[in-house]
Amino acid sequence: MKILHLKTVHRLLLINLLNEEGKGGASLSDLAKLMHIAEKIDFKKEEREALNIRVEENKVVWNVRAGGVADGEDIDVAKEFEVSDEESEKLTELFKKADEQKKFTLSDFGPVFEIAKEIGYTV
Repeated sequence: MKILHLKTVHRLLLINLLNEEGKGGASLSDLAKLMHIAEKIDFKKEEREALNIRVEENKVVWNVRAGGVADGEDIDVAKEFEVSDEESEKLTELFKKADEQKKFTLSDFGPVFEIAKEIGYTV
């Protein structure tokens, strides 16, 4: 069992990585694992509304402060997600595959590096 501490950007990147893996074709067993992880880290309706997650100019954006104001309460805090050893291994496997295929970009470096650290993937 592993506890992951993920902020909004981490969750969005992981959900995207899981979706991309699922689009490439996989066994039913692997698809079930991917879906289970995605369901765990997905955003509840209340979270989506509070963060005001939206698409602007082809980018996903959200509020990091309550009400979207500079002096609002910080609402983009890391949440804990419990994943099984098998799910943790699957995430590490996906990261390794994406790393080997050079799918990560410089603009994603900070959050991707933080996720890698959380799941135990070392470069």
